[in-house]
Amino acid sequence: MPAAAYSADARSSQARLMAAGGTQLTCSSAQKKVRAAEERFSAAQARLSLCDVEPDDQTLAQLDTLQAAVREARQARDALMQTWAAAVAAFRRRHRTAGNDGAPTA
Repeated sequence: MPAAAYSADARSSQARLMAAGGTQLTCSSAQKKVRAAEERFSAAQARLSLCDVEPDDQTLAQLDTLQAAVREARQARDALMQTWAAAVAAFRRRHRTAGNDGAPTA
């Protein structure tokens, strides 16, 4: 890659990482989705614990749905984190290689 690609007018590091990762989500947005799903599940469990009656099938089905949402959000976050980690590692390797070839590193 030519040294010009590392100049100030080149795409930002985040844009290069997003292009390398091929994803539009960020790690922080995925983490927010996980937290929101966990909060909804915890709130439902808390409401259920306040009742002194056994939960009915509909309530258990809703809890299962919320658990599935938490699980899916975590899986999406974990997959995204792996993609970002690989993209960051590739970017670092590329940056070191360009620095060895004489490109500015700062």
